[in-house]
Amino acid sequence: MLNTSQTEKLFNVDGHLSEEGIAIWVDALQYQKTGALPEKVKEHVENCALCKSAVVELYSVIGQEDRPLSEHPYFGGTDHQTRRAIKHDIKLWIKIAASLLILVSIAVALLFQFWHTNNSGELFAEYFSPYPNIVLKRNLVQEHQNKSFVTAMDHYNKGEFRSATQYFEKSGQVEVLSDTALFYYGNASLATGNAKQAIVLFGPLLTDSGSRFFRQAEWYYALAYLSADKPEQCLQQLKKLIDEDTHHKTEALELLRKIE
Repeated sequence: MLNTSQTEKLFNVDGHLSEEGIAIWVDALQYQKTGALPEKVKEHVENCALCKSAVVELYSVIGQEDRPLSEHPYFGGTDHQTRRAIKHDIKLWIKIAASLLILVSIAVALLFQFWHTNNSGELFAEYFSPYPNIVLKRNLVQEHQNKSFVTAMDHYNKGEFRSATQYFEKSGQVEVLSDTALFYYGNASLATGNAKQAIVLFGPLLTDSGSRFFRQAEWYYALAYLSADKPEQCLQQLKKLIDEDTHHKTEALELLRKIE
């Protein structure tokens, strides 16, 4: 039986159960001796939802299979048994703390990833709009004898981007596509959420500063990395747009600040 001073140690400075107090409650549950607990402890837990929750949570973690090697001395354990029980409890608390730390770390990592991914998606939706078709159909027919490409552009004009990508794909290998085809194929890919494909398509345009879509491709290249949730590459491309003082400089600055 605990004396008054020992019973007081079962409470912390805030008046709630201390770790030892919670441990005694769990011992009592494991050995079915809750009736033998100090009246003050029983009365407190009965009226304190916080402490009751702490006892239940610890008991649910420990369960019946991992109980101490002996009962707490309050329930009749010897001094020798008490020392063994204390060693067991220390190991148990370390195990529980380590498990909780791992769970918290995982939760934080998942929360950060969820926020980061959602944030990238929101920014992409804010800044992306498919580039308008500035090539007249008669010019397309004259310059490109590829019927699949012309059909792809028809779907593109109607906002049917998934169908457009299918016809772009039929029009030929990426290596042989014209600058116009690469640029609009990349836009259609972005519009359908295929950022990885867009990155591949815009890449060749950035190696030829003489291309009529060179500057526009630089901007959409940055957006493609944003959509692919690759912030470092996106930032690198945005800084390039800013340093080169392109007409997308204002948008690039705004987006860069929001990402950073």
